[in-house]
Amino acid sequence: MKVCKKCELEKSDAEFYTEKRVKDGLSARCKECCKSDARAVFEANPEPYRRRAREAYDYAERRERWLATEYGMTPQDYVDLLEKQNGVCGVCKEPESKHNMTEHLLIDHDHITNRVRGLLCSSCNLMLGKAKADEGNTRLLGALFYLKQA
Repeated sequence: MKVCKKCELEKSDAEFYTEKRVKDGLSARCKECCKSDARAVFEANPEPYRRRAREAYDYAERRERWLATEYGMTPQDYVDLLEKQNGVCGVCKEPESKHNMTEHLLIDHDHITNRVRGLLCSSCNLMLGKAKADEGNTRLLGALFYLKQA
């Protein structure tokens, strides 16, 4: 048991980070206090931390790994599919997604078989997701019928 120097509560040793430089091998502040202090420092001035994260982030490598693990695709497979669709959404024929500040169209896939169907803009991808992309297309056909009646 040890008393935290910040919150002054007695806590078990497991609630402190290890620190080899001190006699008892534990940090002076508990993990909870350390985390709250780090959060406060970040919130007061987040830009240096964000800049460091951006510099360490290899977007191309991460995207390549994501395409392979999620969809079994290579970046070239994505480019080939994009060219096959003439660089536009497979539904509305718009050229960009504007999803999460990326220009990439989103990969539409069957959630059961994980088979890639094509590339969609974020609006069309969301529409199909909300319609649950059901086999009989009853929701989509119902929506179309509704719009024609209006």
